[in-house]
Amino acid sequence: MSPFGLPVNLSAGTAGVPACLLIFEVPCGKDGQAGTPAVPAANLTVVRSASMFETEPIPEARPIAILKKVFVMLVVALLAIGAVSSYRADVQVRSVELNANRELATNSNIGVSVVTSGRTQVDVQVELLQGSRSQKLFTFHVPGNELGFFDPRPQHASRSTVLTKDQLAGFEPGAATLRATAIGRHQWMWLPPPTKSEVGVEIRLE
Repeated sequence: MSPFGLPVNLSAGTAGVPACLLIFEVPCGKDGQAGTPAVPAANLTVVRSASMFETEPIPEARPIAILKKVFVMLVVALLAIGAVSSYRADVQVRSVELNANRELATNSNIGVSVVTSGRTQVDVQVELLQGSRSQKLFTFHVPGNELGFFDPRPQHASRSTVLTKDQLAGFEPGAATLRATAIGRHQWMWLPPPTKSEVGVEIRLE
């Protein structure tokens, strides 16, 4: 209730600050004293004022919004690349294939083809086994990609050799095994098991 007998509803704003201010236009007498307290509704003016603690939201600058989107895209891309790279570090050798005739003799050709993930370097060894006898025929290295973590391209390599009489010395005519073994490098503090390919052959001595 106002001093002039008018109903007044003041809604409390933030921290007790009134949400609005009431301005009364009160007629005064000749001697400067307040006149009749009955104030017509037409002379009652309500002025809306915002709380001192209310602030207008500041719109985000367009360059900052663009930078945020670019940053999120980079993080997602790096996570995807990291997941693929981790798989390539676990599966370093994709395939090992031996190519040789069923019968091995002096001047027989032996070849091997290897496909790796390109994550790191891979060592390949080809040997001939018969019972407790083992003879290393040749070895070679398959290089990894220059940027092994980011570059997902596989590496292909092939090598071949011709059996010599000295390599077959000490073997007996009969069944034997030709084996190719490919092994990678330690990645994430773990070395994957070697990948092997074997072919049954018959040794023929002249």
